[in-house]
Amino acid sequence: MPRPRFTLRIAMALVAMLCGWLGWQASIVRERNAVLEAVRTQRGLIFYHDASELPYVRQWMGDTAADWIMISKTSPRHLHDRIMRAFPRTQLSVVAQEGIEEFRPSAEQY
Repeated sequence: MPRPRFTLRIAMALVAMLCGWLGWQASIVRERNAVLEAVRTQRGLIFYHDASELPYVRQWMGDTAADWIMISKTSPRHLHDRIMRAFPRTQLSVVAQEGIEEFRPSAEQY
C-alpha cells in the first residue's frame, strides 16, 4: 500500500488554517478585554471566577472569565449589547449606581 504524500502545499494550507484560528481567538480575547475595560470605565463591577473552563490558548492570550457583571442604568445601551455578545454565559445586572456601590468592597476590608 503506498504511503500518502505530504506536500508543501498541504503544509502551507494547514499553517494558514492554524493562523486563521489563532487570529480569531485573539480577536475574541481583545474584544472581551475591551468590554471589561469599558465596564470599569462606567464604574461597573465584575465578579471573576476560575478561568480553567476557558480554552488553554485563550488563557495564554490573557482572557478572563466573569461570573457576574453589574452596570449602572445610566450606562449606554450599546454597552449592554456588547457585554452580552462578549460574555454570553455571564449574568448581567443593570442596577442603579447606589446598588453597585453596596457591592463595592471598602478600603477597610483589606
